[in-house]
Amino acid sequence: MDDNKRAYVSMCEKVDAYLLLKVTDIAATPAVAANTLQGTLHDKIDETLANDTKANLDNTGQTIAKNDERAELNESTRRVIPYLYKYFMALPDRRMAERINFNKSELDKMDDNFFYENSKLVFDTAKDATVKAAIIALGYTNTLHNKHNTNLGEFRNLIGTPRMLSGDTSSYNRAVERNIAELHSAVDDIDIEMNLLEFDFTTLFEGYYACRKIDDAGSSGGSVSTGTVSSGESKLVRSIVYDAGINLKLENSGAIDLLFVLMESGAQVGLKLMVPAGDTQNHPITDLHTSGDSLMVLNSGLSTGAYKVTFS
Repeated sequence: MDDNKRAYVSMCEKVDAYLLLKVTDIAATPAVAANTLQGTLHDKIDETLANDTKANLDNTGQTIAKNDERAELNESTRRVIPYLYKYFMALPDRRMAERINFNKSELDKMDDNFFYENSKLVFDTAKDATVKAAIIALGYTNTLHNKHNTNLGEFRNLIGTPRMLSGDTSSYNRAVERNIAELHSAVDDIDIEMNLLEFDFTTLFEGYYACRKIDDAGSSGGSVSTGTVSSGESKLVRSIVYDAGINLKLENSGAIDLLFVLMESGAQVGLKLMVPAGDTQNHPITDLHTSGDSLMVLNSGLSTGAYKVTFS
C-alpha cells in the first residue's frame, strides 16, 4: 500500500476501535445498526492487511537464484563449445560448427528461454554417442558433461519462478485495491447510521467523526513516502502541489532499477529519472519537469521494487 491507502486503513482501524468501545452506548441509539456494520468493517480491515502482507513478500531472492544459475549454465555451455567447434570444423561441417559457436556476449543478450534452448542444443549435440566419443578424445570429460546437464536442469526449474511470484504479487496488489474500495463502502454505510446521532447523541457523534478523520499522510513539504511497486506496475507515490523549490530524495532500497516521473492530468510529463537498485539520488523537482500534480514510480523489472521519497 502507498501512504495514502495506509492512512485510510489506519483511520478505519480507529473507527473500528471506537465502535467496539462504544458498542453498548450505540445499541441504545437509532444508529444501532452501526454495531453490525462494525463487524463487516473489522473483517475487511483484516482482509486488507493480510493481502497487503502477501503483496509485499520479497521475491528478490528467487531472481538472484535464477541469475546465479544462468551464470553457471553460461559458463558450462561455453566450456563445451570449443570441443564441439573443433570437432565439426575437422569433419568439415562448418554450418554445424557455426550453429553451436556462441560467445559470452551472444549468450548474455538472449532472453531466458532462448538462452536455455541454445544451451540445451549444445548439450544435446555433445551427448550424441559418436560426437561424445570424438570430443572426449579431444579432452572433453564426463565431469564437464554431467555438470552441464545439472546446470541445465537447475536453470530450467527457475526460469519462470520470479515471473510467477511477480504475478502473485500483482494479484495481491489488485486485491488490496478492491479491499480499499470495500472499506470505503463499509465506512460510508456506518456514516449513514452515525449521522442520525448529530443532535441527540452529540458526544457519540463527535467522537466518531474525530476517529473518522484521516491522519495526514504528508504534504509535499518535508514529508516522506515509502512503498513497494510490483513488476510492470506504475504507482502513485504522492499527489503534490507543484513548487519549483521542492527537492526530492529518491531512495531505491530494492534489487530492481526504478523510474520516477511527474504526472499532470493523468499524463506523464518531462523526464523519467532512473534510480538504480540500492542507490539514492537528490534532485530538485525541476530536473523532472516545470509542472506536475503527482509523482509516479515505474518498475519494468521482474520482481517487486521498494522506494522511499523525501520531499523537502
